[in-house]
Amino acid sequence: MAYNPYIHRTGARAGSAMKMRNEYQIQFGIQYYLIVEGESDEHFFENILDCSKCKVMNLEGKAEVKKFIEDQNSANKKGYLGIVDADFEHIDGYEEQVKNVIITDVHDIEMLMFSSNPNMRRIYSELTENMIINNFEEKHQKSFLDSIIKVAYDIGLLKMVMKRPKYYVNMKDIFYSDIINKEFELDIDTLIERVKKKHHTLYEIKKEMENLREKNFDEFQVCCGHDVTNILAISFTSEQNDGLGYGKRRYVDGKEIERLLRAVYDFEHFLCTKLYSAIIEWENSNNIYILDRKILKVA
Repeated sequence: MAYNPYIHRTGARAGSAMKMRNEYQIQFGIQYYLIVEGESDEHFFENILDCSKCKVMNLEGKAEVKKFIEDQNSANKKGYLGIVDADFEHIDGYEEQVKNVIITDVHDIEMLMFSSNPNMRRIYSELTENMIINNFEEKHQKSFLDSIIKVAYDIGLLKMVMKRPKYYVNMKDIFYSDIINKEFELDIDTLIERVKKKHHTLYEIKKEMENLREKNFDEFQVCCGHDVTNILAISFTSEQNDGLGYGKRRYVDGKEIERLLRAVYDFEHFLCTKLYSAIIEWENSNNIYILDRKILKVA
């Protein structure tokens, strides 16, 4: 069977978007679809959608979501809404407008959840001893999470530089677990050397990073949520398994952190976001209602 990008994680395949829609409508009465770009987004929105009316489809990519929605718009099909990460669009001042596509308030859904000031102690207690975290915070006079966000901020600044046309390096799968120490200090020089092209110098890239740093961007717009969750995972992995040893687990991955983050997220925070307001506006404009009012406790 040829590869089909419109595959739901249950394994159900469809020869076309219309066939998929018909199958879900016949079997479950599903009429509407929320299109997202990643697995974490899929799980997040499944928690708050009216599952009797709307299904989440993960197309594994921002461009794929926009293209899919544009195709539905061109065919005058209703009932499709796309939600994608802002990435750096709010900072760049460029927000590509695609009808029926909404972007997140901050860099991505994970950073949206972190911005809610979640009860991280509930996450730490699943992966380590809170006493270990308390000792770190007393020693450094800052929260454990803030220390990790500081590292992710530096990585985010580098990503902002490297996405410029003169560099154009995709840092999506960048490897950095071996260049972060137990004090959450990042060897930025090594990271730059790891990603830059040969004809660019370390000096010019660091200079551009410092120019960006002087602008004091909101950390929730710069940090990639997956970097934050991956660094958290590294921190809780045992030292014997190339982690930082703040936990005793053999191995922890970012997806596990994201699952725990969704579990502690308070959806009252979601009701205060621009994303929520945009979804409500889309619902009212289309006379289509996809949010689960009982879960969100709104009328």
